[in-house]
Amino acid sequence: MIRSNLTFAILATIVLASSLPVLSQMGQQQTQLSAVEIDQETLSQPYWLRVGGSRVRQLRLEISLNGRVIQSLENRQTALNLSPYLKPGKQTLLVTGQYAPREAEIVTELKGQQIQISQQSTGSGLLNQIFIVKVR
Repeated sequence: MIRSNLTFAILATIVLASSLPVLSQMGQQQTQLSAVEIDQETLSQPYWLRVGGSRVRQLRLEISLNGRVIQSLENRQTALNLSPYLKPGKQTLLVTGQYAPREAEIVTELKGQQIQISQQSTGSGLLNQIFIVKVR
């Protein structure tokens, strides 16, 4: 019984580790991670996700929450109120896409009553940013 529990624990660790984002720079793509906690009562006010930047001519984005795409768009910048999508518990917000020119600086900002978090990307033309939002 001990051996099967150990085998299960090792397999569970491998599966869990493979589903977590790798926080590194592989080639030219960089993944960034930020985590924040907010109070459920504040969701009556907007929590804005804004993506844009200087010298951006083209921006293609996909915004996912807990693995479900909530918006796909092609724009130079965007703003999305996340409050209607957030629920109690841990939420994983993923912002992926491409931008041009590669030298442009992209800023992804999560801003609300209690928080303001920014992530920046430049030099790769690829966007891969993760926000872990815990609603308590």
